Amino acid sequence: MRMAILLSPSEQTLHTGLSLPPGTLAVMTSYQRQAGHHVDQYDLDTDLLRAWDGGRLARADLEFLYDKARVLGYLAGGQDPEIDHFCEVLLGDKPIAGLDIVGVSLGGSFSWMPIHSGFVLARFVQDRLGVPVAIGGNNIYYLTLFQEIYRELWDVLTSTFRFIVVGPGHRTLDEIARHAREEHWPPASTRVDGLVGRGPDGRISYAAKARAEVLRPDFHGLDLRWYQHWVEDETTAADPDLARAVNAEQLFKWPPSLTQYAQKVHRRNPPRGRIPKIVIPYTFNYHCPYACAFCAESDRSDPLVIGAAEQVVEDLEYLSNEYDTPYFYFYNNYFNLSKSFVKKFSAEVRRRGLRIFWQDCARFNNMDAELLGLMRDSGCQTLWFGMETGGERLMNVVNKRLTVDRVEQGLELCREFGVWANLEMIVGFPHESMDDFGRTVRFLHKHRDLVNFFQANRYFVVPSSTMGRQPDAFGMEIVRDLYTYDSLLELNLTWFRSGRDLSHLPNNFDSYAFDEVGGRDHAAIRKEGRKRLNLLHDMQRAEFYETRQMLKMIDSIAK
Repeated sequence: MRMAILLSPSEQTLHTGLSLPPGTLAVMTSYQRQAGHHVDQYDLDTDLLRAWDGGRLARADLEFLYDKARVLGYLAGGQDPEIDHFCEVLLGDKPIAGLDIVGVSLGGSFSWMPIHSGFVLARFVQDRLGVPVAIGGNNIYYLTLFQEIYRELWDVLTSTFRFIVVGPGHRTLDEIARHAREEHWPPASTRVDGLVGRGPDGRISYAAKARAEVLRPDFHGLDLRWYQHWVEDETTAADPDLARAVNAEQLFKWPPSLTQYAQKVHRRNPPRGRIPKIVIPYTFNYHCPYACAFCAESDRSDPLVIGAAEQVVEDLEYLSNEYDTPYFYFYNNYFNLSKSFVKKFSAEVRRRGLRIFWQDCARFNNMDAELLGLMRDSGCQTLWFGMETGGERLMNVVNKRLTVDRVEQGLELCREFGVWANLEMIVGFPHESMDDFGRTVRFLHKHRDLVNFFQANRYFVVPSSTMGRQPDAFGMEIVRDLYTYDSLLELNLTWFRSGRDLSHLPNNFDSYAFDEVGGRDHAAIRKEGRKRLNLLHDMQRAEFYETRQMLKMIDSIAK
């Protein structure tokens, strides 16, 4: 069967450019091609950038994406020439009419451009081009979590589209593709993994999700020039070791936003003597055996999936050769989930003589000198650890199953083996005292020579997490009426019109607030959280700020 898979565009791309080819799109494409389908895949972010740079779409042309009445009216069958124009700009050069099915992924950033654009593009394909559509992506799941806020949207979606899917959609899309033109499929007796429906009580629900699978991404058909980073050519450099070190800093030491900015600057003005290389995203384990109370993974509803080390390394060798790059960003829950996996992975990399460089998430709990040495020898450059807080009282409250001593030992090991250690930190947990926050500040200050970079976030309630499902146990009272669909869109539109950077983008996940039982109300918690975030941001390494300023200067001179 002939199909296309579309990844809807994101407003974030207008700020950062495209630093990685879309791994989830490539995995979905890979599965469908292996199933025997002819598949064209399209990352519509590239079409958005092309139209933006060429003047075919301007900021005003995209503001409808933050207008509930216009989007819902269009989805319900209304006419809107400006929305049609948007769809034609992104899809007009693609041979979609006459296909058997089109899959549309809304991505997973929970921002309104990919969500609303994905839905209007799906409606355009379905109604104007006459092709059945199936819609998925993590943003579908997020919309189900906050369905009380988005009831109007769900009312229109469930009456407009037959196939909306939550969870891994590779097998489901294959199944839908074979039956999409059958008017009464699926029958009541057939369960389709992850298929969304409305229950008798009016609530949105979905069939049990498909099990995640480890699949090698297939990027063929994408214009990979959009994702290139300009790096030193180690093969011709006078000092290959220095060139390798410069590349490692750019791709692995710098914070993601700085690496993205450098790529954007270099794309406009390719540096002399450098060569383009892509960084490949790849995932080979899914879900987490830990149950940190703030995390969506704490519901433990999804089975743990770990790829076979030999197959994973075979995939990496193929991808490295096929796309001519040694650089990988792994997107796993954590690399050292299994000691056996780490040992087999390292042995297989060594056996094949594979030269790759990579980063991933990791846990301090399962880290020792032997494992970290094996990881470094197999190409590890950077590890991201979730520490969350510098005090063990809050670690215990959120079931982190970690101690400060264990974190310190892990950081020392990373320095010993030459692996950059990045931390994820969270401020604003329920009943976080000044003493708790002070412990976080003191830890980061004390270990500033061991911590390469830390990502500071403000806690927000995830409805499916343990804390979201059992707020009483954490001294919380959930505030569910803080925002409406309209008010969130208004906040996002104000940001979009302002042209301000992504640090000011509203966090749409942060839709629910909470009051502390016997403590602060939600307004005070949010106000204090913003102050604490600003304090942490001021503690980042000065070298990253200085590098950004240097890149800005280079960019301004080149312009």
